[in-house]
Amino acid sequence: MLTVGTVAAGGFATLRTRPWAVAIWAIVYIAAAVAVGMMVRPMIAPMIMVNGPNPDPQALSQMMTMMSRMFLLEFVYLILILILLTAAMRAVIRPEAPGFAYIRLGGDELRIVGLSIFLVVAFYIAMIVGVIVVGVIVVAVTGAAGPAAAAPAAILEALVLIGVFVYAEVRLSLALPLTLLRGQFVLAESWRLTRGRFWTLLGAYLLLFLIIFLLWLVVAAITFGPYFANLIAHRGDPEALRAMAHAQMTRPFSMMPMALVAAGLSGVLGALSLAFFGGASATAARILAEPIDPPRDAAAASA
Repeated sequence: MLTVGTVAAGGFATLRTRPWAVAIWAIVYIAAAVAVGMMVRPMIAPMIMVNGPNPDPQALSQMMTMMSRMFLLEFVYLILILILLTAAMRAVIRPEAPGFAYIRLGGDELRIVGLSIFLVVAFYIAMIVGVIVVGVIVVAVTGAAGPAAAAPAAILEALVLIGVFVYAEVRLSLALPLTLLRGQFVLAESWRLTRGRFWTLLGAYLLLFLIIFLLWLVVAAITFGPYFANLIAHRGDPEALRAMAHAQMTRPFSMMPMALVAAGLSGVLGALSLAFFGGASATAARILAEPIDPPRDAAAASA
């Protein structure tokens, strides 16, 4: 039976039964985060210089080059995260599957990456369309009711837009685990299986999100508390803020022990996030889909 408890418990199941796998995901996550961070940090200095009072034209050119490199790095990093997410879902859907900590490179990963990119692009396009529609409505309301109605109308419509996106994300949240379960691209089935179960899934996801969010706040307070305090103290001095940001982003990792601690703790929390949300969505997919169609590996074994 699908309940908030069963879905949330599915998020904790891998951490409880296979902590070694979660530990390996954390190590991979930390190594990737540190590597990307070390490559990205030198790229940020030109961006900070461009935002200064006297931007350097050469810095602007460097910024455009660095942005393209950063995009490529972030894309590779995203693919790695999706591979780890697939491992987290596989640990629930096919716990007997071979692979080092359930990490594999094959058709499942290609399908998960392809479907994820499609969903990201689709949501981005939908967001642009939604913002345009909201803007047109706000302009129409302002013309009909006067300028005083513009802000309330914009807030109300923004909330409606956020609600629509949250609803769509929850209804499609089983697309990735179902794709892994079926061995083919799945989208419509997620929408069908989650019909009437929106609030159950949303409650479970919110519970897991709240836990991760609180842990992230603790990590941020421990590792970057003084830096954030300085930002608040100098919030009225743009030049001081720019100098602090430049010093923070260009300082070598060897001179930032707290940054290394932050990378380690962030990697642990990243692995927990993958285990929680990958496990929760995979658990929901198994509960709802297995009576209809057993996992591929089980069917192949019986054949």
